[in-house]
Amino acid sequence: MKGIDMSDDFLRVKVQDGDAKLLVMKDGRRWQPPPGLSDFPRDRFSLRRRLFELMKQAIYQARNKMVIMQQLRDKYREDSLYKMGYLMSKTDNACKTFSKVAFRAFRACILGRQWVMYRHRLYEILSTEERVLNLWFTVELLVDLIKKNDNYLKDMLANGTKHPKKEWIFTDS
Repeated sequence: MKGIDMSDDFLRVKVQDGDAKLLVMKDGRRWQPPPGLSDFPRDRFSLRRRLFELMKQAIYQARNKMVIMQQLRDKYREDSLYKMGYLMSKTDNACKTFSKVAFRAFRACILGRQWVMYRHRLYEILSTEERVLNLWFTVELLVDLIKKNDNYLKDMLANGTKHPKKEWIFTDS
């Protein structure tokens, strides 16, 4: 699981008292600046400040959601079903990315054959091919992991296990 889940470094959020606090308590749409603080005389309705306030509010709300998600991840970290669901989600995202890149490469190939594009074709083809192959290998590795866990669970169920959720050990290699 350590090789698959790379979001631990991104989610180390320091929050006081273990509580996620919303620092912006006002709604940015109804915010009025204090008198005399308008730096921009042409900005009659303080749109710039209100947009900054809305951006801060969106950032803090996203941070609060990440803290809640981190608590749920810590709770279910050792659960095999959680690990399998995470693996399925990662595989789904990898397949979507592969599909987008492969379609764009196919489209560029078609446009290049019709002489619509006049760029450094050889370098673009090689770099695109390298990226497509890298994504394909990623998808293949993730699918192999899913198949290995699926076969392990099927064998366990065929042997007549009474509690498959508790006895199933997720394999991540």
